[in-house]
Parts: sequence; C-alpha cells; structure tokens
Amino acid sequence: MTADSSQRAPAEHRARARLRIPLLAASLMATYLFASFVLAGGTDLRPFSSGIYDMDVARVVSDLATPAPPLRASVHPLQKLLIAPLGRAFDAVLFLGDDPFGAARVVIALFMTLNSLGAAWLAWQLTGGSRTAAVAAGSVCAFSFSTWLAASIPESAAVASVGTLAPLLFLNARWSRAFPIWEALLWALIGAVAVGLTLTQGVHCAIALAVRATFGRPRVAAEATAGLPSRVAIALAAAGLLFSAGLAAQQALYPRDASRDHANPLAVEMHFLRLDDLAAHPLAHTGRVLAHFAVLDFVAPFPGYSDFLIEKYGLHYWSLSIEEADRARWSPLQIALAAVALGVVLAAATGLRRGGARLVAPGACVASQLVLHVFYGREYILYSPHWHAAWVALLVASAWAAFPNRKRPMAVFAGIFALALLANDVAVMHRTYREVGAGLYVTNRNSDGSLRTQ
Repeated sequence: MTADSSQRAPAEHRARARLRIPLLAASLMATYLFASFVLAGGTDLRPFSSGIYDMDVARVVSDLATPAPPLRASVHPLQKLLIAPLGRAFDAVLFLGDDPFGAARVVIALFMTLNSLGAAWLAWQLTGGSRTAAVAAGSVCAFSFSTWLAASIPESAAVASVGTLAPLLFLNARWSRAFPIWEALLWALIGAVAVGLTLTQGVHCAIALAVRATFGRPRVAAEATAGLPSRVAIALAAAGLLFSAGLAAQQALYPRDASRDHANPLAVEMHFLRLDDLAAHPLAHTGRVLAHFAVLDFVAPFPGYSDFLIEKYGLHYWSLSIEEADRARWSPLQIALAAVALGVVLAAATGLRRGGARLVAPGACVASQLVLHVFYGREYILYSPHWHAAWVALLVASAWAAFPNRKRPMAVFAGIFALALLANDVAVMHRTYREVGAGLYVTNRNSDGSLRTQ
C-alpha cells in the first residue's frame, strides 16, 4: 500500500462515518412518516379532541402549523412562537399551504427523530463514548411505543422532548470544563426554550444546571469555584429576560383572543389531578404510574375505552385508553414482550449506583417526572416523551456499568428487542387508526365503548 492510499483510507472512513448519522436520521424520519401518513390512511384524527390517548390533536395542529392565536399558552407558553414558523414553512413547501394537519405531522416526526438520536447521543456520553451503547439506546428509544405514538399523532410532548434532552446533552458536553459567560448565556437560552415549550421542562434544565455546578465542575479547586455563583445567577437572570422577550414577541406576532382563553387555566388543570385516586388507592395508583415507566412506554396493549370525556366534559364520544386496557386487550405475544421489557428494566437498573456522577442528572429528571405524574395526569403515555429518551439512555448506561463483560450480547439483544417493539407498534397503531376511523361517537358504540356490530 502506498503512502497516498494509506492516507486516503482513514479519510474515506471518516467520510463514511459522517454519513451514518444523516442516513440514520433519514431512515427514522421515513419510518415515522410511514406511521403518520401511510399506516393512518385517510383517518382524520382532529374531530376527537382528547379522544385518542388524551391527545389534543386539533389544538396542537393549530399551534404547530397555523397563524391562529396560541391555545393552552398557560402550559405551553412559547410553543407558538418557537414551532409555528417551522410548521407553516412545511405547510407552504410540502403542501402548498393547504394542509396544516400534514405539516404538523411532519414537524412531530422531525422532533421525534431528534429525540431518538438524542437518546443515542446521551447514552454515548454517559458510557464514555461507546458507539455500541448509543446504537442500543437509539434503537430501543426509536421503536418504543412512547416514541412511535408521539411521532404518529400531533401532540405537544413530541416537541417538548427537546426540553429534557438539550440540557442533559449540554451538561455532559461541558462536564469538568470551565464555566465562562458564554456558557451561562447558552444555559439561559436552553432554559427559556425548555420552559417555553412546556412549563415542567424547566425542572430538567434546573436539575442539569445544578449538577453542572455541583458535580460537573473542573477538578482544579480554583477553577471550580471562581465566579461560579455569578455565572449561575447570570444564567437564571438571562433565562428570565429571554422568556419575557419571547412572551412579548409571541403576543405581537400572534395576539391572543381573550374570548378563546380559559378564564382560569389553573381550574382546567385541576381536572387532571389524581389526588382522589392517590388517597383512595395509594399503592395501586402509584403502581399504575410505575407500570408506564417500566413497561407501557415500551410495550402498549391494544387500547381500551374510557368514558372520562363523557362524564367530566359532557362530550359525545369515547376515548381510546391504555389506562383502561384490561386483560382482554393484551395478546399473548404482548404479554410476553411486556415481561421481557420489565425484566430488562429491572436488570439494567441494578447498575445505577455504579454509573457515576454523570447518571445523577438524567436520573433526577426521570424521578421528577415520576413524582409529578403520581399527582397529575391521565393516559400517561401522552406525557412520556418528556422522560422516555433520558430513561432509555439512563438504563443503557446503567446496564453498561452493571454488565461490563456482556456488552456485545446486550447490543444484539437490544436490536432484537427494538424490532419486536416495532412490530407491536405497527399492530397497535393499526388498531388505533381503525378504531378512530370507525368513529368513537356514543351513537355507534355500546355502553362499554365497544363498536356496535349492527
């Protein structure tokens, strides 16, 4: 081999390596667009607001891809400002300005592609640069039901997922480095965007910043303490200023119509508190939330039927529900896959203590979501993009620490597991679209929500 050819070989290898991520992203995006457009067929999801796993499809389409005033801005303060320009651009370029629903589908497919790649990147960081761990985390996250559902049907949690991953990825990129002013300003930008997409995501940014200031400081004591409190203060103050400026800009660009706003947004959110369930059945209710983190976000059954919207809001249609899925909604293969998922989570979690300080921030983020949803929310699969990518990356990093001599078998298993999850995703979403296409109205449903045969 000549000197020129020996130099050319590493360059060609680097060029191929640079192509892998764009090709992987394009493949994931194509998969999610298949779920949104092809698998759904002509099913219109907009008439049943909150009727499909409690997803507000019509509202989210309006916020993501139309010039209409923002809705539910009390919970998603800057979502309109940050995302609507992208959605409207997709609508103009891909659909000639005639299909905001289609444009919103493209937006969420894009964000969930970034979510899956973010899970891979975070696992790579947490394992000290293991590509095998990155592939394992990315594939499992990409085909978990949490991700596939969020990539298939427009919902706010899909775009808000970046509010969890961005601070964690930035934290690990800056770990043990100096904390200059420009970093404080980037923390401010990340925090303002995270809170702007969904209020609760600000907790994740606060956790990441706190870990950065506590564990992720330079090892040299002088560098670790010099100016650190002032840098953190600058980050917090700048985040507040950016958020306030965003609110002013959004109001100027998308003036809110007071007649469409809820008089008391807090009263609306009270409908989603689970305090009665928690007080009456604390163990069962907490177990229901834990089941989502451990199993249902990975493997979902065919949906059951809930009358929550009928009883609480007086609407004339049923809602599809994972929470109401009884034993009959689980096929034998789904039960087997759920058992595997539970075993994987329990086995992987055994290494959490061995993973080091870098696991503190993602662990605290996932724990904060778990605590929140013990008190708030129903159909927790709706919220799962807020934590699922970080959870998968955390589990993979934990498994890498717990089983250091089993990394290759774990990677092979992760690939097989991801394909099994994908098969279940297709089956469940096909059933979901079929149920919606048949209509969820009380006029064509039985008293238990099942479709009338005559």
